[in-house]
Amino acid sequence: TEKNTTGNVLLLFFLLLLAHRNTLTSITALLFLFCGALYAPAGMTYGKINNSVIVAWLQTTADEAAEFTGMIPVYHFLVSVTVLVFMVIFWQTHHRGHRNWLALLLFVLCSVNSWPLRMVKATVVGTTDTLREMQHYKQLSQHGAD
Repeated sequence: TEKNTTGNVLLLFFLLLLAHRNTLTSITALLFLFCGALYAPAGMTYGKINNSVIVAWLQTTADEAAEFTGMIPVYHFLVSVTVLVFMVIFWQTHHRGHRNWLALLLFVLCSVNSWPLRMVKATVVGTTDTLREMQHYKQLSQHGAD
């Protein structure tokens, strides 16, 4: 969000510097970046992941998905492509085999409240809540009660 853009960018930069120091943190950072790259076009167009977005993901058809994707500006997809290119460069230049435990510890501590972790957590919690709610509605409809 624009609310804390500078802080998020600085935190991401610091996380990537730490992640670059060993393989485990590099893989974790790349997973975060990959999730962000996948959602970036939709996120830039429609905002943060919430239960409405999750319900749409779970109940959409291929035609609706194509229509949804067609409404996203092309330049938003360029952000994803840029992140994916950066990920390849990042992986090729990370320090293989290093076991920098201080970098790992700092990476974990800084990741606790980082936007990638919040995004992943919101997606997991939102999906779990939505699936539970959908199951509840399905059970109610089977009983025939309004």
